[in-house]
Amino acid sequence: MAVATVGVLVLSAITSVVVVAEGSSGNTDAVPLGDAERAALIEAATSCPDLTPARLAGQIMATTRFEATKEGGIAGLTAAEWEIWKPSDDAMSSDDSASILALAHLTCDLIGRLRRDGFAGDLWPLAVAAFATSLDRVRTSAGVPADVADFVNQVATYAAWYGQRLPGGAGGPSTGPDASPSTSTSTSAPASPTPTPAQTSALPTPSSAALAAPTSPTTAPPASLNFPAFNNASALYLNGSAKLLNGRIMLTTGLGQAGSAWSRTTFDTSRSFTSSFTAAINVPTDGLAFVIQAEGPAAVGNSGGCLGYGARPGGNPEDSIKPSVAVEIDTWANGANDPTGNHHLAVTVNGQMAQHLVWAEPGFNLANNRPFTVWVNYDASARTLAVYISQNSTRPAQPLFSYRIDLRAHLASTRAYIGFTGGTGATNVADSHESVLNWTASSN
Repeated sequence: MAVATVGVLVLSAITSVVVVAEGSSGNTDAVPLGDAERAALIEAATSCPDLTPARLAGQIMATTRFEATKEGGIAGLTAAEWEIWKPSDDAMSSDDSASILALAHLTCDLIGRLRRDGFAGDLWPLAVAAFATSLDRVRTSAGVPADVADFVNQVATYAAWYGQRLPGGAGGPSTGPDASPSTSTSTSAPASPTPTPAQTSALPTPSSAALAAPTSPTTAPPASLNFPAFNNASALYLNGSAKLLNGRIMLTTGLGQAGSAWSRTTFDTSRSFTSSFTAAINVPTDGLAFVIQAEGPAAVGNSGGCLGYGARPGGNPEDSIKPSVAVEIDTWANGANDPTGNHHLAVTVNGQMAQHLVWAEPGFNLANNRPFTVWVNYDASARTLAVYISQNSTRPAQPLFSYRIDLRAHLASTRAYIGFTGGTGATNVADSHESVLNWTASSN
């Protein structure tokens, strides 16, 4: 399916999409799944907070009936889409697992772009429509274009059928494991809310999407990742200027750059987790951030003081990564946009890098090419994010600061991407760079 990626357009209304429930005549010809296909669908769905195995199965069934095409395998991708979304350089479209994973990545990217445009609610039906036609047409139609509505309904019908046979049901992760497939989906895009600045340990005002966040418990298993070094990009999404070099993630390597790196393993926002990483910044430059976000695997913000996650003051706010929570490591004073002092750590939300909800100075130079280690711990029961930093591998007894926030409510999703962003400006030295040397994370 050809998919166009064009400029940002915030829309205020989205056409309703009817999802036919289990038992409708349209789902009786669905192809049964083998063990290998089931395993591939379950694995691929974990890469995106908005997908389930049944949703992927429904999309494949309506597109190819699980019969491989030469260009994109059983997912029916075009040759161009396969080149962009294949899970590794040596992946073959004839590999069903790789084809399904590529479809998951593409669909999740479409969802992220729609969310960034201002659409709200369950965006999967709109992403399916964009898959069938283009993002441009979905934006122009303010919803599902009439000529692909039948395809979207067919996908949803098949998803409902597979939802009775695969973990997670037919709805998105927010539906919960025991919920029935929805009989209708209607989404709208309200005006973007502005988070209220808060003080240390304060709970931020949630967005309107967060108020609709699911309250039912999730059953996603604990997640973990371990990168003693970065020698293979297959487990990461790299965007913008980010690349792997000499066993490191190089978020930036020059002037005016913005880069992001996300783990392909998503994390359950209702679970506690701990993450630690060692980073290095070789000269005074803008800095980097550890970011938890539900926009998607292609998310990246502006360069310079935006640190790769934010939007420029006075610029387009849609350039920021949102919904998101960032722990920024800022090494450049940007006037009124930053606290006093060149080096600080802070918590910000939704890419609003000028609103430091809590911040503190580390007590040492962050930009002398000397590695430092940061620990980010989230306590789901206390809804508290604690941040530690040290010049060695021993975590301090006390955090640099802590901040109360409900990740699940703020992100309005049960699953989130975690990773890093970085940015350099036009006034840094030409060889400035920000790198991550190692990284571990685990939830419980």
